[in-house]
Amino acid sequence: MVKPFSPTELSARISAAIRRREASEPQETYSLRNVTIDYADRRVTVAGQPMHLYPMEYRTLIELSANAGLVLA
Repeated sequence: MVKPFSPTELSARISAAIRRREASEPQETYSLRNVTIDYADRRVTVAGQPMHLYPMEYRTLIELSANAGLVLA
């Protein structure tokens, strides 16, 4: 966003980003081959072994799994 900007526009953009984020995270468990993602518990396992992911890695994995089969821009 280019300065100067209005606080109203900033607030509207933040609200829209939050709505998009809430809508994009699925609620059911995702499984593909030996990878399982439990969205409710924020837990990822590979071949039954729990994986430690940093927050950015987890958000990226969620975004990709929630949109499996789609091209993301």
